[in-house]
Amino acid sequence: MASRRLRSGLELFEPVLGKRARPWRRELRGVTRALGNARDADVQIAFLTEFLAGQPGPVFRPGIERLRLRLEQRRERLQRNVVRAMEGLESGGLLEEMRTALSRIHRQHQGGTEACGEGAVDAISARLAELMSYERFIHQPERVAELHQMRIAAKKLRYTMEIFEPLYGEEFTTALEAVRDLQTALGDLHDCDVWVQSIPQMATEEEERTRIYHGHVRAFSRLRKGMLHLQEERTERLAELRERFIRLWEGLRNAISSSPQCPPKPAPTPRAAPRGAAVTPRSAS
Repeated sequence: MASRRLRSGLELFEPVLGKRARPWRRELRGVTRALGNARDADVQIAFLTEFLAGQPGPVFRPGIERLRLRLEQRRERLQRNVVRAMEGLESGGLLEEMRTALSRIHRQHQGGTEACGEGAVDAISARLAELMSYERFIHQPERVAELHQMRIAAKKLRYTMEIFEPLYGEEFTTALEAVRDLQTALGDLHDCDVWVQSIPQMATEEEERTRIYHGHVRAFSRLRKGMLHLQEERTERLAELRERFIRLWEGLRNAISSSPQCPPKPAPTPRAAPRGAAVTPRSAS
């Protein structure tokens, strides 16, 4: 998400940006929250649409379609927050202020590739250490909150690596792809965890709506079967996703352990030879 990437970059370069970075991040936080909530609803709606396209038995469809309806209604309400946040961002002049300030800073710091490389090592190492601090929770599926924080840590590591990717070579890009795969696995795990936890609550709320509307809950029986079916499917899928995540983590962990330096320092940018100086051919070795 662009707003998350931007906030991550502002945090990373706060020593250069100075005091202005923190209020910028604070103003962007509301936009990120509004967009994030809308994105979560969009992902859930898209999943249910795909799930229904897989032709579950007709006895299950009413309950699943009702869940999708409630999510679509929620998404419509969330859109008001998205519009409000984006209008505030555009009218407040924040983007233009950032564009002007960042252009000026860019002109002032041109040619600082070597210093940037040193900063890359420190920044990526710090993000990696944060991710590794959650390793003790990977075999504790009940620690949903900690695994969610691990997903955020993986996302921050990915964003930081993407920022500095131009300084590195192919080996770094391979490592970045591994981090992306891990983040995706953690995201899938989180989304499935959310389903497993939220379906019972959504079913309870729907049953109460039925009672209020009809004066009894008999009509809810045709919806319950589909909701239970989805709950069972998501629970089974969650176990598969946990196994996949652990495999990816172990692969990444082994790669980190075998690396002499993670991340390696980027090679300094070659300086132009003085005018008229002889150029020595690169050795064939």
